[in-house]
Amino acid sequence: MRKQIDSVFLSHNSEDKPLVREIGKILELHGLKVWIDEAEIKFGDSLIQKISDGINSVDCLLAFISENSVSSFWVKKELGLAVTKEITTAELKVIPIILDNCQIPFFLSDKLYLKYNGSVVQTTKTLLESLGIVFNSTVFDGSINNLTLNDSVKKAIQLGLRILSYPYNRPHQYIGLSTKELSKALNANPNKNGNFHIENELAKLNIEMEGGFASFIDIDLKQTKPHTINQKFDSETLLGTLSINPSELEKVREQINFHSYYDHSRKMKVAVYYKKVYNLISVAFSKALYGS
Repeated sequence: MRKQIDSVFLSHNSEDKPLVREIGKILELHGLKVWIDEAEIKFGDSLIQKISDGINSVDCLLAFISENSVSSFWVKKELGLAVTKEITTAELKVIPIILDNCQIPFFLSDKLYLKYNGSVVQTTKTLLESLGIVFNSTVFDGSINNLTLNDSVKKAIQLGLRILSYPYNRPHQYIGLSTKELSKALNANPNKNGNFHIENELAKLNIEMEGGFASFIDIDLKQTKPHTINQKFDSETLLGTLSINPSELEKVREQINFHSYYDHSRKMKVAVYYKKVYNLISVAFSKALYGS
């Protein structure tokens, strides 16, 4: 299993600092701890010791390679320390990011590298994906859309849909709970396969367990019957019936019978889709599918 990347060291020359700062800020907005010299090294600190401590404290070193950095003493020192640690401990990942048409240092020539394409956002998106981190475009404006929970609930009521109550509202809260915790929360027992199925006239809640914990949730919205495969639907309104705020989600895909979202705060994928077997709309939640 690939080690999760939680922290990065930005190795760069001071001439490239404005660009590196921009990339570092986006990485921080995605939850990474970013080590950059101007923030970490204080007057009176030993530079070599401080840099060594910084490299030893992170999971990944990003080597920003340019005409400015290839001749830099400090960049060479940082890369030497990083490559040595990578080889001897396998606890550090080194990723070169090529900023211009410079010659790549020979000791990095065997590594897959990322080429800066002139766009900070696109380059950082590619970098995050290579680290196994889902890119969140909403970090730039602080919100996904202007539709609030109150708006989606009002729209649902106007369409004659009833707002679901316990235990069907906000079903994503059950992800990760153990069998014991779910039995208590739902006031129900699992079936012979260890899963939970609860229903009333408005909805059917299906919770699949894996290793004794809820890993996948699917809720059938009976109010949407009958629905056809080519019939459009408003997924934000349907999420409102579950008391889920659309402004907390980023829509990443929309087809006529399938809408998907990322809940970045919970690292969860949400899918609103047509379920052919029942001719209705269902909403699914999964952490395992986040980013896919």
